[in-house]
Amino acid sequence: MRAFVLLVLCASAPGFAAAQDTAIVIQPESGGVVIRPPELPREVAEDAVRRYNAPTTTRLVGRSRLPAGNEWRGDVAVRNGAIVMAGRIDGTLLVINGDAILDSGAVVTGDVIVVGGTVARRATTTVGGEVHVYPAPLAYRVKGEEIALAPPDLRRWFQSLGIEKSWGTADSRSSLSLATGGTFNRVEGLPVVFGPLFDWKLHQNVRLRIDALGIFRTAGDFTDKRSDLGYLFRTELRIGELPAYGVEFRAFDDVAPVEDWGLRSGEVGWAAFLFQRDYRDYYLSKGLAGRAFVQPDRPLRLDLELRHDWETTVAARDPWTVFRNDQAWRPNRHRHL
Repeated sequence: MRAFVLLVLCASAPGFAAAQDTAIVIQPESGGVVIRPPELPREVAEDAVRRYNAPTTTRLVGRSRLPAGNEWRGDVAVRNGAIVMAGRIDGTLLVINGDAILDSGAVVTGDVIVVGGTVARRATTTVGGEVHVYPAPLAYRVKGEEIALAPPDLRRWFQSLGIEKSWGTADSRSSLSLATGGTFNRVEGLPVVFGPLFDWKLHQNVRLRIDALGIFRTAGDFTDKRSDLGYLFRTELRIGELPAYGVEFRAFDDVAPVEDWGLRSGEVGWAAFLFQRDYRDYYLSKGLAGRAFVQPDRPLRLDLELRHDWETTVAARDPWTVFRNDQAWRPNRHRHL
């Protein structure tokens, strides 16, 4: 059992990747169940493509700059790069897979719409319309001077099979999810994640996100004191984009590997499911955590976290496998805490 306060200061050099025509989303390896970030709503993606392809839109690719004293008339769209502006846009600004940085004196008479990025603005900037920010990137392909929505990524579907029902508006979304939540292993079997997720816009630049997910462990009870159910609960209240402030609360009951043994989660899962060879050992992590953060600029973030958690050993169960199903699993080694 552990309880501690964690103070973290994160800083990284600002930079922007070279422009590419295809958006690539990297899913990091996870020790336990993964809550995937919400995908871009279909209506937002279609609206971004329509605005970009409009014949009256000025289209830019890569990092762009509009100095003070300069003006662009009409709608402006930037893809695969940030725009830094201190001048004036007499219309709507659309940024696809990049950031909008509005410096002192910047004026946009219409809306500011950012898909796959963030907005940083000083108090002296002026936006005549509304500011819409969607962190999820837009997957698209280039067709001459225009863009089109990319076909669904089947690899993403197979990484986490399941179904999801979503409803709401472009700014506020709610969904119910039922999906596989991690790697097949001899402790849990195949974990199945289910429950609601909410991402609501409460006010201008104020958002509330709630994830309330249960975890069903198909391998059965661990001990007489354990049930087949775990949980992941997270709520975050965020004010502003840049600068941003917020608080977060988490509660979790999750099974995680002790070590990765140099293998990816998919390799470990298939070896266990097909040949009853699980190359990892696991432990149960359960606890509560609270965090407050301040992000004055994109490369700088300050976090203060208070966490109280428990880590205990769990025994191997006997989930079904394709081959060698009549053999005993390797014991789950004890974790020394």
